[in-house]
Amino acid sequence: MKVVNVNSVNHQHHLDSLQATLLEDPITPRASSDVPSSGHDPTAGDTHGGGGCCSGIVLPTAKPVQNQIQALLERHENPQKAVATASAGAVGTSFSGVSKLLRNLYLCGGSAASVPTMQQLGVTLVINATTEQELPNTPLPCDETTGYMRVPVKDNREADLDRYFNEVADRIEQESVRAEGVTLVHCVAGVSRSAS
Repeated sequence: MKVVNVNSVNHQHHLDSLQATLLEDPITPRASSDVPSSGHDPTAGDTHGGGGCCSGIVLPTAKPVQNQIQALLERHENPQKAVATASAGAVGTSFSGVSKLLRNLYLCGGSAASVPTMQQLGVTLVINATTEQELPNTPLPCDETTGYMRVPVKDNREADLDRYFNEVADRIEQESVRAEGVTLVHCVAGVSRSAS
C-alpha cells in the first residue's frame, strides 16, 4: 500500500500509480485512522518514506489473486441483489452480477439473467451465449416485447466466436437504435463467451 497526504500540494507523481492500481484492483481506500501514527503500515507496501507528501490516505497495491477471484465470484453469485436503479449507473459499473458496458448493453452470468433483473434494467433483447445442454432457454418477462437470441457457443478454446460476431453485433446495434432498446448478453459465468 502507498500512503498519500491529501493536503499535499503536488501528488502528480502518485496519480499514474493510483490510476493503474485502481484499474487492476478497485477497492475502497482505507481511512487514515487505519494507518499507524508513523504513517507507515507495516503490512503495506511502500509508503514512500511516510509523513510529508505520503501520509494520510492508503492507496491499494496488488492484493492476493485469491481475494480478487473471490470478489468476482461473489458478485456473480448474488443476482438477487440487482439494483433497481441500474439504468442510472455509470458505464463500466457492476450491479450484483450484471455489468453495464454501455448505456443500453449489459453483461452477466446465467444466474443473474432473471426476470426481475431484466425488468429492473428494462431489457428488450436477451442474447444467450451457451449451448442448450449447458443452460436451458433463459426465462423472459411475460411480455412479447423482449426478444431472444441463442448463440450456441461452447466454453472452450476451440469455440468459433467469429462465426457469430457480425450477426450478434448487428442485432445489438438494431436493438440500441430502437427507442429505449436494452440488450442483456449472458453465458454461464458472464466472463469469457458473453464478453467476447
